[in-house]
Amino acid sequence: MTKVWVITGTSSGLGRSLVQTVLERGYNVVATARNVESLKEFSTDPKYEARFHALRLDVTSPFAELRVAAADAVRKWGRIDILVNNAGLGMPCISEEAGVEGYQKQFNTNFFGPLNVTNAFLPYMRAQRSGIIVFIGSRSSWRTNIAMIGPYSASKAALTATAETLAAEVAHLGIKVLNVLPGALQTSNWINVIYQQTSPDALLPPLYTPENTVPDDSTNENKQKEEKPSNQNAVKSEIETESEGHIADYAALRARQLEWMTKVLNEGDADKSAKAVIDVVTSEGSSLITKDGKTRGWPELDMLVLGRDAEANIRDKCNAVLRNLDEWQDVTRGILRDDLKES
Repeated sequence: MTKVWVITGTSSGLGRSLVQTVLERGYNVVATARNVESLKEFSTDPKYEARFHALRLDVTSPFAELRVAAADAVRKWGRIDILVNNAGLGMPCISEEAGVEGYQKQFNTNFFGPLNVTNAFLPYMRAQRSGIIVFIGSRSSWRTNIAMIGPYSASKAALTATAETLAAEVAHLGIKVLNVLPGALQTSNWINVIYQQTSPDALLPPLYTPENTVPDDSTNENKQKEEKPSNQNAVKSEIETESEGHIADYAALRARQLEWMTKVLNEGDADKSAKAVIDVVTSEGSSLITKDGKTRGWPELDMLVLGRDAEANIRDKCNAVLRNLDEWQDVTRGILRDDLKES
């Protein structure tokens, strides 16, 4: 029986490469995108049209709409074998400027969206007692100490944690979960990056400034004499000196980071990444063969790291965590209750 794939976010980048490779290998695919016109290349190709189905889908839509979309996808071939949650959004920003709204926007696309899509398809996989769910995460969930990627890295870290938990919850149902952590890929997504707008809350002046206060035991008369003019207007004016409503204190940092982002070498190949993912999911292909000719099984930790930059970032984080544990081991273990200490 020909396996059926559902892949989200397929209009460009890794998602498009996944669709292309899945079709080339002879599988059926339901490709979702907000703009299905971008998928005409596949729907009009005689080689693929019988095995390709385009579905308009926005992963941030209400769950009720996603359930309907899932039913439409399954109805096409009567089953769903592999779900790839690829749709994502990266919008660089300073955390304070982004505010909760900025975090929510990226979480809606990168975390809550994939979670809702997964929950919409899970009933079909449970009924089959089989299926594979793939989450396209990011090495940024391990490399979080970089300015202006807070909402993105946080959303991808949440996705990683949920993928690991979900894997434990559905394993007994014959369902597997794979968390893919790519490094920087050379795709048009990077060229078209959108920067997060500043939250209006970030531009509000402080409600309290030390210059405007006196000791609590002062008399009302002393308060009137010693009270200084409010500097809230001055604070607001300083903020507004930055163009486009940014906070001036972050101007130099923002400029450095934006320049750095434009110079980052996106060394990963999207087509090669797609091949590796599909090799692992289907248990077929050269990615499963080690250098000494042995065959690899399913990745330990249900995790697939793609890119030497991603590998370096994750190794650095692991080594730093181990050094931290060694340095603070006495403090870490020092909180043990006295009644549990070894004699």
